[in-house]
Amino acid sequence: MMSNSRTLYQYVPFTAQTSIRLLKLSPGSSESAPLEISFAEVDLDDRPQYEALSYVWGDKTEKAAILCHGKTIEVTPNCEIALRRLRLVTKPRSLWIDVLCINQRSLNERNHQVSMMGNIYSAATRVIVWLGNCTDLSRVAINLLKLCGGELQKGDEATRVRRFDQLYMRLPGRPSVVKNTLSWAIHR
Repeated sequence: MMSNSRTLYQYVPFTAQTSIRLLKLSPGSSESAPLEISFAEVDLDDRPQYEALSYVWGDKTEKAAILCHGKTIEVTPNCEIALRRLRLVTKPRSLWIDVLCINQRSLNERNHQVSMMGNIYSAATRVIVWLGNCTDLSRVAINLLKLCGGELQKGDEATRVRRFDQLYMRLPGRPSVVKNTLSWAIHR
């Protein structure tokens, strides 16, 4: 739970239309060590090196606290878990995560950054998809991804969605939550 004794982090507005905010995830020697991040504004046209995280936000009513420039940022528990899993032991990691790298309280910034998301994900050195901690459905989701392979990179969106549906129908025990989550990922 979030402690009320800390000051909330205040986002600094961007200085250029092609700017994005990158998150530097500080290293941690144990999974339970406090999460610490910092932000740096970079110009997407300068081709910065970073990984993008696409993840399921999860329950937005529960909050966890992480440190950013000595202040607090509230995140969903699923975001906190993803950051803990992605944190390296000995060196920082440069990431772009929409919920953190976009000031969610600024409608103008949010709208502008959302319009750039295709370019942001395309420019990343790698896109990491985090669906949450492993569950019984994880095996089904991984099997579907293996079936899909490069098939979902071909054609327009309608073709990719049709192909996804065809592959999904080949899976035994087709839970709709897996289909809905992975279908969402196809549209990104």
